[in-house]
Formats: sequence, structure tokens, C-alpha cells
Amino acid sequence: MVLISPKSHAPWGLAIALFAALLSTACQAKISQSDPYLASLKTDLQTKPFDFEKGQFRWIKLGDLRPTQALIGHDQVNYKLGRYQAEPQKMYQEICESYGASSNKVKWNAQSSPLQPASFSCSQALVSRSSDIKTAIVAPDGQLYLTDGHHTFSTFMDMRRGGANMPVLVKIQENWSKPSTQTETPMAQFWQDLASSNNSWQFSVKGAAIDYQDMPKHVGRQFLANQAFRSLVYFANGIGWDKTQAAPINFLEFHWGQTLAEDISIDPARLSDSDYYLAKIEQVARQMLAYAPDKVIAQSHYSAQQLGQKKAWNKQSSKRFKQLLCKGKKKHLGKLGYALSYQHPGLLTELCH
Repeated sequence: MVLISPKSHAPWGLAIALFAALLSTACQAKISQSDPYLASLKTDLQTKPFDFEKGQFRWIKLGDLRPTQALIGHDQVNYKLGRYQAEPQKMYQEICESYGASSNKVKWNAQSSPLQPASFSCSQALVSRSSDIKTAIVAPDGQLYLTDGHHTFSTFMDMRRGGANMPVLVKIQENWSKPSTQTETPMAQFWQDLASSNNSWQFSVKGAAIDYQDMPKHVGRQFLANQAFRSLVYFANGIGWDKTQAAPINFLEFHWGQTLAEDISIDPARLSDSDYYLAKIEQVARQMLAYAPDKVIAQSHYSAQQLGQKKAWNKQSSKRFKQLLCKGKKKHLGKLGYALSYQHPGLLTELCH
């Protein structure tokens, strides 16, 4: 409640505006908690994926999602984890975004928890922006396999207030299951179908093929190996390439990374050194710019230009590069700064203050 003192000279218009803002917030929370998708949370978590239908939006616990790739860029996840520690608001914004409910004007408090979606409210109804929701396929073994969002959900798995019991919304891309006892053959075919439809990345860090039986069973850095080039390409976005201008294909950054690994060598052990890391990001960005625009990138069947290659290193490139470690007049951490400081607390204190 906002109390206006009798001695206050605040205009009545301001008082009315404050009251309206409070009323709006209360209504927003009520709408969020009565959302039909939120109402189906408990039922979904008790339902076997066999019963999920193509096109539906369903809840599932993170620990029950199976990955369709063996690799992620650990430092992309580390950036998010460091950012969430410093700004819990950002965590709730990205959770709401993953619900298809917009990342704007999220409401939360000290009692809120990612494990309890009703404990915070998003600015829009769930699934309002359905294109933001990650996708998954029900396999013949009755498990739900994630086909988009491995970095987002690995972050949710590894963050302090997340974990295997955190409920997430996914869109059922396909249901290829049969509610009966399965043999080895259907799952072998399932993984072949994933690969042929570009819905899996069954490669090791060194590029060797991985048998489907050896693929990891959970998301998170503990289970998905680190592909350093995946993070380098992520940090080079806006510098040597622009993701907003790239064809929206699966494993976009992995294709870039696979091609770049043929021309650039890195020592993963030295990536804790900020100077070395920055030098490698610059090398990656400039190599991307050096490729002929029509060069086909890895097995993507797309050219460098089609995958977002910038025409040249420009002012925006320089600005983005300078902001990777620290940014702004108050020297806040940048993306790389958050990633490194999360792994090595205090590492960048002197650089950014």
C-alpha cells in the first residue's frame, strides 16, 4: 500500500498513477497464476511422454530431458551463470522467455523459485510467443529428446536455484514412440532419423562420430562436453558474423566452429587467461571475415554469407570486441567477463574497477 501524507504536495494524478501501477501488478500476478498452462503443470509432470502429441506445449522436469548433442560451449553457459548470480532478475526474465511469455517486466521476490513457476509472474500469458519455446521429440523408448535449447536448459540445470527437478515448457516437435516393449532397432532408426533431419549433433570434441548408445543422458556441463570453438563463435557474434542475418539452421555455431578448427589452433587450458581468450576471439572473427562469401561452412550446405558473415570489421565490431570483458562507464562485466569471473571469482576485479 502507498500512503500519501496529508502534507504531501504530490499531485492527485501521481497518486492515481501509483495506485494504477499497483493494481496492474496485482492483476498481472493473478493472470499469471491462473494461466491454463500453469494449471496443467502437475498433470504434465505425472504424464508419460508417450501421451504427448505433436504440436502440444507440455511441462517436463529438466532431469527427464535427453540431449541430442554431446557438446556445448561451457563458457556460454558460464556467462549466463555469472550473469544470473549478479542479476537474479535476468534469470527470471530468461525463464519467462523460455515459457514463451516475454522477458519484459517480470515480477519476482525473495520467495520466488525457478522450481515453482507460480511463485513469479511473466508479463504475458505462457506460450504467447510460441517461437521462443524449445522443441523436443518423443522417441520409441518413451523418453523426450531435446532438439533445441541445450545451452539454455544446461544453464537452468547448473544454476544454483535450478537443477533436475526444475519444470520447463517444451513444444512437442514429433512423437515417434510406440507404447510397447521396444528392441534396439527402433532406437537405432530413431537416431538415424534425427541425424537425417538435422536434429542431432553426434560428434565428439575432435569431430569423431558417436554411437547413439554412447550419447549423454542429461543436459548440463557435467554431462555435455566442452567444445571451445562453440563458445568462441558465440563471443564473436556481432564482430565477425551476425546471427540475426544468418539462416536459422540447427547447430549453426557448431558448423562455424568445425570450419574454423581447420584453420585456427587453440589451447583450451589457456582460455582462463583473458588476454589469450580475447586474442583467440579476434582471430576467430577475422578468420570468419577472411573466408570467401560463397565458401560452404562445414556440412551445413550454406555459405559463409548465408550464415551471417559480416562484410568487414567495422565500428560495431570494434565496439562489441571492446565490451567483451568490461563495458560501460561503470565498467560492468561483459559476456566474456562474466564467463571468466564465474569460473575464477575475482579474476577481473582489477580490470573492470
